[in-house]
Amino acid sequence: MRIKETEKQQFEQDLLSYSISAQNQPTAKSSWKAYGAAASTALLASSALEAAIIYSGPQNINITASGSGATAYTAIDMDGGGADFGFGAANFGVYNTFYGSTVVTGTNAAFAVGYGGGGIAASATYGRASKFSSGATIGGGAGFAGTAFFNATAATSNTTAFNAGFNSSTGFIGVQLASGNFGWIQVHVDFSFAPGNNGVTILDWAYDDSGAAIRAGDTGAVAAPEPATNMLVGMGLLALGASGIRTLRRRKREAGLTS
Repeated sequence: MRIKETEKQQFEQDLLSYSISAQNQPTAKSSWKAYGAAASTALLASSALEAAIIYSGPQNINITASGSGATAYTAIDMDGGGADFGFGAANFGVYNTFYGSTVVTGTNAAFAVGYGGGGIAASATYGRASKFSSGATIGGGAGFAGTAFFNATAATSNTTAFNAGFNSSTGFIGVQLASGNFGWIQVHVDFSFAPGNNGVTILDWAYDDSGAAIRAGDTGAVAAPEPATNMLVGMGLLALGASGIRTLRRRKREAGLTS
């Protein structure tokens, strides 16, 4: 949440008045209490900003199996601790004629695999990867599996069974890293029930390093807005007493000259 400039100025003025009043108290004990209160408030506010959503930025990693018999696979590291999830595509299908009809035999698939105990949110039926819309909550109740399919089709003779979770579309999958942290990965799936180009593109990802649930698509862009940082600095200066007040006033004058 971004704080309005007028609210920020009023907040700084209130803190300034409070600090001056505290310094005019008759005993050193009361002054130290005032400084301690200001410092404690700054410390608590700073602690609230420590947990963060870690966002990858745009990635656009493409994994495509082109042509009959082709496979493709790659792994991603979300948290800097080694590979967390693998993504693959397979195109084993071939055209065959069966009683005058052209059918596909073999298997086509696009899938994801968790490493080290990590999981992908998936349904119990056929291991279909759950497709989350932007803003949906991803947490402990999502139901995670070691392997999940975006799409798969298997065909023999003239009978075809398929699992079409994503088809060809863009969406979010929910993940739980081996560390226990929850995250999301945005993917675009290209899928063909006949031999063709089957694959998945990893667009970007994020996870919450506090272990809390995360909303699909949340990049943490407003987790620690600049106004809040400025206020913490001001509160820390006020806790230093008169010298801190002079520093705060000087910074405000300099800001006025450069704005």
